[in-house]
Order: sequence, then C-alpha cells, then structure tokens
Amino acid sequence: GASADTVRLLVKSLLGLGALLGRSVILPPELCDCSIPADGSPPSCTGDGPPPFDCPLAIPLDTAAWATTSSLPAKVVPARFLT
Repeated sequence: GASADTVRLLVKSLLGLGALLGRSVILPPELCDCSIPADGSPPSCTGDGPPPFDCPLAIPLDTAAWATTSSLPAKVVPARFLT
C-alpha cells in the first residue's frame, strides 16, 4: 500500500482540484482501514469513521479541521459510493 504521506498528498490534491473545478470528490478507498479483495468485490470494513468518511481511517487525519475549512469542494463523497 501507499505510505501515509503519499495518501495525504493525494487527498490534498484531490480536494484542491475539486474546489478549483467546482466538482465533487470521491475519496480514495486507501483512506479506509478495510480489507479490499483482489477479485473486485466490495471492501470489508468494521466500524464507521468521522464525516465525510464512512469507514475507519487507515491513516491519521485531522478531520475536525475539515469542518472549519472553507476551501473544500462542494461535495465530498466517501469511497463506498463506488460499491
């Protein structure tokens, strides 16, 4: 898997592009601490995560800062949206 710093950079880039382009952002499944089967079936997660995540986080993120940031895209969609 990707390192925590790589995933943080990916999320920061996705959020920035979403805000700049006025588009929704679908969060990558790498943020979730879930088992992702190789056969493409839905991930198996235990528990819930803080909004906008709907899964336990695999890496520490300051989710409280998300609520106070005005530069987020209009819509941030959890990774499970795709399943």
